[in-house]
Amino acid sequence: MYRLKKINVLSLANAFAVIYFVIGIFLSVTLFVTKEYPVDVQSYFGSAGEFIFIFLFPFIYALSGFLSGAIISFLYNQSVRFTKGIALDLVAEKKK
Repeated sequence: MYRLKKINVLSLANAFAVIYFVIGIFLSVTLFVTKEYPVDVQSYFGSAGEFIFIFLFPFIYALSGFLSGAIISFLYNQSVRFTKGIALDLVAEKKK
């Protein structure tokens, strides 16, 4: 039995940013197709608002993923003092 004692903050934050960026691409395409934007993009960005929103949305979503990953890993690293970490049962794969 192994215990996860620490998570590298930047490592998890970068992984979350990439995952959220990919999700953001799918969401921006879906929002563009359905025309269901969370804000009135015309009033914020003018006539090119839809295209600006579609371009910016994945990057803003990736930034929120980066911040989420950083906060989660920081909080985990702080809480591991009291919980002794997550227990992992690792099994080695046989080489083919």
